[in-house]
Amino acid sequence: MRPPAWCRWVVQARGPLGRGDEEAGIESELLEPTMTCDERPNRWIHLRHPSGFDEARFRAFRAHYEVWKAYCRAVVTNWSALPLLRGPAPQLVFFEPTLSDDRKTISIPLGGSSSLEARSVLENEASRLLWQFFLVDFLMDLEEGRTEDLGTGEGATTRWWRVLKPRAG
Repeated sequence: MRPPAWCRWVVQARGPLGRGDEEAGIESELLEPTMTCDERPNRWIHLRHPSGFDEARFRAFRAHYEVWKAYCRAVVTNWSALPLLRGPAPQLVFFEPTLSDDRKTISIPLGGSSSLEARSVLENEASRLLWQFFLVDFLMDLEEGRTEDLGTGEGATTRWWRVLKPRAG
C-alpha cells in the first residue's frame, strides 16, 4: 500500500555527515528513515486540456511551475514590505504536481493557511504564471480549476474556467 502523495520521507543523521568526516575521525550514522504526513494539502490548482500534456508540454508546465513557486516564495518572504498587503504573511506549502493517467489534467496540491487576500494574490492572480508561456493555440482550450472547501457543507468542490476568455466583437 502506497502512502498518500503528501507524505514525505525524512532522513536524519546522528553526528556530522559531510566532507572530511572520515579524515577527521568523526563517526556518524544514518538513522532509520521516518515518514511524516504532518502537513497535508487542503486545496488544489488544476490545469486541464482535451489534447493532454505530452512530454514536451509537461516539461513546459514544470518550468511554469518553478516560476510560479519562486514568485510565491518571493511575495511571502517580502510580505510585510509590500504596501498593498496586510496582516501576517501566509503559510504556503507546495507539494509535487501530479499528472492524471490520461495526461489531460495536472493537479497541484497546496497546503498551509492563508487569508483570502493571500489566496487572491498568490493563487488566483498569479496562477497565470502556470500557463502564460504556452503557445496560444494550446491556451485556447486550456482550463484552470480549483478544488477547495467553500464552507457550504458539501466538502471540497472543483470549479473550472477557461484561461483565455473570448471577447465579443
